[in-house]
Amino acid sequence: ALYKHMSSFEVPVLLARGFSFGIDSSLLWGKDRTGKEYQVVDDDKWLLFGERRANGGVNSHKRMSRVEFDALFAV
Repeated sequence: ALYKHMSSFEVPVLLARGFSFGIDSSLLWGKDRTGKEYQVVDDDKWLLFGERRANGGVNSHKRMSRVEFDALFAV
């Protein structure tokens, strides 16, 4: 990986793991191995991950390391 944290260049990795685009290409949705849903915002440099709450809202978005990503979204 180019950076420690997931970057905009890694959108294809998310798509390969079942994420799909939201209302536009800067927003993606996907589920981790346990079925928790995540919203991902591409800010043109970083991918920012926010876990969806039971009430439909989304927790604060934050950068995620490649190690964390691989642990949550293993193939």
